[in-house]
Amino acid sequence: MSSDSAPFAEGSFDPREELEATDKFTTADALDIEADDSEPPEEVWGGLRLAPGQLMEVIGGSGLGKSRMMLNLAVNQVLGRGFAGLPTCKRPLKWLFYGNENGFYRYRNDLRQMLKFCTADERERLRGHIFLPTMAKPMDAYVSFSDEQNRIKLKTTIRYRDADVVVLDPWGAVIDGDELDDGDVRKTIFEIMDILAANIEKPTAGIILNHSRNGIKELVDAAGFGAANYGKNSKAIFSVMRNVWNLRPAHFAEPVTKIELIHAKSSDFAAYEPRAVDFDPNTFTYRLDSTFSHEAWQHDLERAKRSGSSLTPEQRTDAYRRQGDEMRRKILEHVTSKGCLYRSELEEWMYSQGMAKNKALTAYSSLVESGELAKITVKGTSKVIVGTPVEIERMLSGAPAGMYRS
Repeated sequence: MSSDSAPFAEGSFDPREELEATDKFTTADALDIEADDSEPPEEVWGGLRLAPGQLMEVIGGSGLGKSRMMLNLAVNQVLGRGFAGLPTCKRPLKWLFYGNENGFYRYRNDLRQMLKFCTADERERLRGHIFLPTMAKPMDAYVSFSDEQNRIKLKTTIRYRDADVVVLDPWGAVIDGDELDDGDVRKTIFEIMDILAANIEKPTAGIILNHSRNGIKELVDAAGFGAANYGKNSKAIFSVMRNVWNLRPAHFAEPVTKIELIHAKSSDFAAYEPRAVDFDPNTFTYRLDSTFSHEAWQHDLERAKRSGSSLTPEQRTDAYRRQGDEMRRKILEHVTSKGCLYRSELEEWMYSQGMAKNKALTAYSSLVESGELAKITVKGTSKVIVGTPVEIERMLSGAPAGMYRS
């Protein structure tokens, strides 16, 4: 019996039957594709195209500033500026950030720094183009796609905000399952692609922010044959991404103010050359360093890997000292500009600047011990007020007796 006449059980699906157009995969004749003269999808930035299913991964160490960098990218794109020496999409896009890595006050501080030199016209152009999570509700911090309701809510938000680009920050919080399991990784990627298709009237691209593995070996491999394994189990993610950017420090000293961007994967056209940007702590923006040498930095990293240390003991001590001095300078400058403020407010500001909690508190305590800052406690409460000695003295001189204690 020929295969053409093979019987099918009564009532079963016969694949020889004609399907409705909506039930077919989309295909086209090869020569029709070759003859097509339509424009390719717009490039958002760095190889990411505004097309269905387009995903880009940005990998970097904790505290390197991935979230802030993506926010700065969004601001630059909407205002028609390039970023890191690369062009952005010419028309302003709508950006939606999703995740639990940052909250309202962190975003507020970053935006105030980034936009303080913007004109009134530029501010108005930003209106309605960048939407950030506020973590206003307790459940807003739970963003895992293992909960179907989260996927539904994000789809609804994409449609509501008419988003062109969705930034998922961080990958470890949204993954449906175990981030070290290839099956769970791929399942989550497919769920993300389904979410990006929420607005059927327009394509939505996605950017996933992922944490890198730590260590001098990993920093070396970020630009070499180990680039696909720079993030945690990133080989599974790497294989389905259209674009991957590996971010690493571009100098040994701390805090990191120079960041190298390595285009580790580009599926649609030639990858961009490695480049480095300098972070400006006064404006929270990034400026391309045209003098940076990728080859020289790679050589320094490989030499540090061979020696087993990126810094000599003297260099490490000097780096810690300079980091502490810089923290103390920034804290003193901030308190002086305020006159007086509650310590809780000061701590919130310090952490919003990316200062590690233990180092920030040590720097603050040293300022108090040296007499550069003073503090008083509101009697009968646990509230501590911090200020310059002059401001604290002024406050005490005008307060009712016994209102404060040192």
